[in-house]
Amino acid sequence: TWQFLFVIGIAGMLHIKRGGEIRFNWMMASAAVLYLVGALIWVRLPLWGIETASGLPTVLTGFDKTFLSLSRLMHILAIAYLIVAIPALSNLARTRPGHPLAVLGKHSLPVFVAGTILAMIAQVMKVVSPGGLLYDAILISTGIALQFGFAYYLEWLPRIGWGGKKRQSGATLPSAALKPA
Repeated sequence: TWQFLFVIGIAGMLHIKRGGEIRFNWMMASAAVLYLVGALIWVRLPLWGIETASGLPTVLTGFDKTFLSLSRLMHILAIAYLIVAIPALSNLARTRPGHPLAVLGKHSLPVFVAGTILAMIAQVMKVVSPGGLLYDAILISTGIALQFGFAYYLEWLPRIGWGGKKRQSGATLPSAALKPA
């Protein structure tokens, strides 16, 4: 489910890097705002049960984090569109390249995988030793710190010559120059 969101994000990023843009459109922005307000009302009133009363499959109407239902997909796409298309919101979300959140975002997929593994380990630890509020705070803080540490580790690797793009030395000849005439 989350892989689909990563693919949507990557596709959007590639579109922008190739010179494309995501322009503001009043119809799209209005639809996004209306959807988000509707979702807020649905959750705050609460109107739980409407999604199942409609008789539609859970894939379309479910609100469970386990699956990426249509309602959850539309929610994240509406938020993402408004942040990207409205310059004031986009500028609020912008950070410098060395900012900790930017470093985390630059390595989002490996950090996400590490976070998933850490969450599984933490679930086992909670079953073995339920602990209390302090235990939970230490467990969560440690997981967050490990994810940031992992992101900075991945950022450091290319500086020491591991990973990243390979540097070509000036003495390297093109392969065409090595062929006999």
